Amino acid sequence: MKINYPSILQFQQLVELKDYRPATKKEYVRNVRKLAEHFQCDPARLTENQIREFFLFLRQHKHYKRAAMKAAKFSLLCFFVDCVKVSAWSVFKEIRIAEPQMLPIVLARTEVQSLLKCVTEPRFRTVLSLMYHCGLRVGEAVTI
Repeated sequence: MKINYPSILQFQQLVELKDYRPATKKEYVRNVRKLAEHFQCDPARLTENQIREFFLFLRQHKHYKRAAMKAAKFSLLCFFVDCVKVSAWSVFKEIRIAEPQMLPIVLARTEVQSLLKCVTEPRFRTVLSLMYHCGLRVGEAVTI
């Protein structure tokens, strides 16, 4: 059952005017509908604390990952700022969605040796060996 509150219909029209991809438009409206279903009321009537509770619900009970949380955040930000014209809320600044920490790929010594053996030009092999053994960046090796 689709809930069609006046504010959701207005938001749907606003999103259609934006130059988003069709999938993004659909996702924005879907996230606002989820908010309306969660509180069983017109989302335009919700308070900042209720929005904060909703984000906690998404993170703690629905276990939303980074991409889904970002989609929900920007959907609701667009709804409340562009459509409902709320300006004094800080909830959207409080929500932090951290980038996953990626560890660098470290090659084994044997892999580095076999890689350096593939370099046939002695001057390139020398520079690459120096970079590896001294832990130099490309810019530092170029300076040398």
